[in-house]
Amino acid sequence: MEQKDKTIEVIPYNKQKTNSKKNNIKDNDLDSKHHQALIDRIENTTIEREKSAKWVRRVIAGWLGFTASAVMLGGSGIFEFSDVVLSVLLGTTTANVLGLGFIMLNDLFPKDCCN
Repeated sequence: MEQKDKTIEVIPYNKQKTNSKKNNIKDNDLDSKHHQALIDRIENTTIEREKSAKWVRRVIAGWLGFTASAVMLGGSGIFEFSDVVLSVLLGTTTANVLGLGFIMLNDLFPKDCCN
């Protein structure tokens, strides 16, 4: 069996082949507009990814700070936490850090891009 080439060719629109200079100018104009639209989309996506990465870092840092404070206050005797509460607090912290980090990394580095 013959193995097919896995290269994907992106064709933004179908061009009609004509010999007219007017149509060639329109095709070039459409190519440049399409190219500019792709560049704008990539720039906007990059900005949004940076915003979401900053938000995730802040949420993780805040949650870790809250958890560390709660554990220290519990250890110093100011608050008394049962074993179940401490287990839930540490479990949700671990899930939060791993889950949000995983989501952020998948968004920044998608698997189907740039192969």
